[in-house]
Amino acid sequence: MRVVRRTPVALCGGGALLMAASLALSAPARADILPADRIDASADVLDLGGVAMADDGTGGVVYRRREDGRPHIFVSRFTGSNWTRPQRVDSGQQFESTWPRIAAASRGRLLVTWVQPARRTIDGTINSLYAAWKAPGSATFTAPTVVDPDVGSGLGLFPSLALAANGGAGFLTYVRQQGDLAEFRLAQFRGGLTWSRRPIPRKSNRALSSLTAETAPKVSVDATGNAVVGYIEPDQDNIDRVYARRVFSGDLSVVPLLASPAAIDGRPVTGAADQFALSVGGFGEASFVIRQQLDASSSAAQVFVNTLPPIFTDGAKDFTGARALPAPAGGIPAGVSAGTNTDGGGFRVAYGLGSTFVLTTSSDGVALGSPIRVGTPGNIAPGVPKIAMGPKGAAVLARRLTISGLDGVEVREVPATGVHRRAQVASSRGGLVTGVEVAGSGFGDGVVAFRSESQGAGEISAATVDAAPGVFAVTTPTDWVRPARARITWEPASNALGRLRYEVYLDGTKATELASGIAFRFPRAGLEDGRHRVQVRAVDRRGQRTLSNQGTLKVDGTAPEVTVTARRGRRAAVRITDRGRSGLDTERSKVVWGDGDDSPAANQLSHAYKRACRCRVTVTATDRAGNRRTVRTRVVVK
Repeated sequence: MRVVRRTPVALCGGGALLMAASLALSAPARADILPADRIDASADVLDLGGVAMADDGTGGVVYRRREDGRPHIFVSRFTGSNWTRPQRVDSGQQFESTWPRIAAASRGRLLVTWVQPARRTIDGTINSLYAAWKAPGSATFTAPTVVDPDVGSGLGLFPSLALAANGGAGFLTYVRQQGDLAEFRLAQFRGGLTWSRRPIPRKSNRALSSLTAETAPKVSVDATGNAVVGYIEPDQDNIDRVYARRVFSGDLSVVPLLASPAAIDGRPVTGAADQFALSVGGFGEASFVIRQQLDASSSAAQVFVNTLPPIFTDGAKDFTGARALPAPAGGIPAGVSAGTNTDGGGFRVAYGLGSTFVLTTSSDGVALGSPIRVGTPGNIAPGVPKIAMGPKGAAVLARRLTISGLDGVEVREVPATGVHRRAQVASSRGGLVTGVEVAGSGFGDGVVAFRSESQGAGEISAATVDAAPGVFAVTTPTDWVRPARARITWEPASNALGRLRYEVYLDGTKATELASGIAFRFPRAGLEDGRHRVQVRAVDRRGQRTLSNQGTLKVDGTAPEVTVTARRGRRAAVRITDRGRSGLDTERSKVVWGDGDDSPAANQLSHAYKRACRCRVTVTATDRAGNRRTVRTRVVVK
């Protein structure tokens, strides 16, 4: 599986992969899924800790590699176009480092956490939780900073790390286990090197029936720096349920909210919630995806979704209610994953089902789309997906594949609407894939990191999803304008990887070559009077193009024509003809008759004089585009 195959595909309710579909000119182009880059490869490369990407396309991957015979923490930074040489971040620490995690914020900010033994006691080794921070403009990380000096044995920590988009706030959940006790903790990063921590209140600190990456506490943060924490613990009937707490300025909400269903169709749910995923949008809207055992005596499980509204809405304090996702037949759901956007509170839910995966989408957070079951011919690996979704609904999804005895990773770019693209990627040496992680910019771009192993050597690789520029709007003047003021603007198209250039089209003909900027003034020469169709095309570094909406530019460069004539009966007449199409602006046009009277202008006017005179008539005619003509003439009235 060394060859990268890119195939545009569409999804339908029947669950089959359909033939390639074309996009209309006005629709955004598909993303380009690039071959995997090798970040590190040697017999000393151990396990993958995570991958992160900010909304500006910067990010990084964290993993463990042996140095001087002990596992340590290494990070390769992603600049938006390439991966840097890996650097060690647990510098100065001599013992075995574990539990690496990474989070990214804009302008190259990175936050990395891990665990390192601190001291030995008669009861065993005391481990500490550390962090390192990379500030904007810096190529290196700070020295290790203590987050929590005592996390016990360090076993079963299962940390979850999240960082606000601007890097101003970060949160870390983890489990401190000591004997039969399990304490959930929340640590908050306030920028610089400052951390605070507190326990997450629980009904009991007893060890959970099953503490795994799927059941451990998780945290996700919104654009404002507030967060949502999710965790599983037994209720009063000793049934494992999923609970949530909002986090404002580091303070946990007092009352936990029940996320998992307590009853279905009036019947109590007696089975345990044994997997959940959490995703938070830009304004505190949250999506929980939960695998729920329906009955304590049965292995049957179903996937549910429950959502929290944005924090500025009246119902922000309560869940909307757990809803069962329609379940295609053919296996037990596994590996639930969730993504949330901020445009209407929509979400995507993915989970594995045998060697396939199921994708369900809600555009508004209320109506559930039909589940789509997606398989890849020949694959026998479990279809457990990882999904990263951003504010506009675009997502990147990845999972392991095994076809004809060869391992690889399937990467899918899923736009907010329409056709998506997939590719199969593999490491340079091939081998068994032992871990897959995914992160996205929120605009359809993403990075998929994975570890593979071949002939006793491990390799960390990363494939990049470079999405086409996002849909954007062009703005034209609402009124008629003269050619000298024929100027349009447009909003920047969303794009994380590389700078954009723009082409302007007038009536389907290119008016300018590629240029930066978000405004364009048309040259006066050759700009004819009338209504013109205007569009702008955004072009990214790879030549992917997205066309804006179509605007109308109304141009009038011809001043009105004025005719003044004297008539019998001591009368004078004025005729104003606008050949430039915008029409006469009566509020800015005026006729002075020369006898002390004046009148607002109109297309045709007549004036009666009280006595004979040689009067000077002044006509100021202005059209709606601002073209003005002033005519002064004498009329002889007998």
